[in-house]
Amino acid sequence: MGSNKSNGSEGSDESTTLKIIKTEGLLGYKFKDKDILKRALTRTAYNNDHNRYDSLDQEPLATIGDAVIGFLVIKCLTANGVKTPRDITERKKDLVSREHLSGFSRSKCLQECVLWGKGEGRDKIWEKRRALGECLEAIVGAVYLDSKEIDDCEMVLEKFLPRNCLE
Repeated sequence: MGSNKSNGSEGSDESTTLKIIKTEGLLGYKFKDKDILKRALTRTAYNNDHNRYDSLDQEPLATIGDAVIGFLVIKCLTANGVKTPRDITERKKDLVSREHLSGFSRSKCLQECVLWGKGEGRDKIWEKRRALGECLEAIVGAVYLDSKEIDDCEMVLEKFLPRNCLE
């Protein structure tokens, strides 16, 4: 696993820029609009800690990303012979749960790229909860809005989900 020394609660532009660069490298996708990636990496708690109550965070992007991920997983399942609505629903539910997405994201050290709130960083929330899954959803949502191409989202998601899901 990656280093835990950086909890993402530092607020410098330099550390944010480094997180953006690291995220783009991890994703294999270069954002045209860096602000949308910054938003995808920004937790509500981070904004609150920095008195940025009117700033945008990742939550709306996570809603978009959740829908995109669901679509891509269904596309993959049906392409690989899963036909009945019941089977599609059961398999999709397992693959897209925030717990599973968090586990896949931890294995890629995504937590090192996120702008966490101070308490989240102190408590290492990414180790215990579904928060990192929400971050991945937000990133996929940001990729969709940045590129407008579902293929770009699929390429990013392939880096996180098991190979037998999105081929």
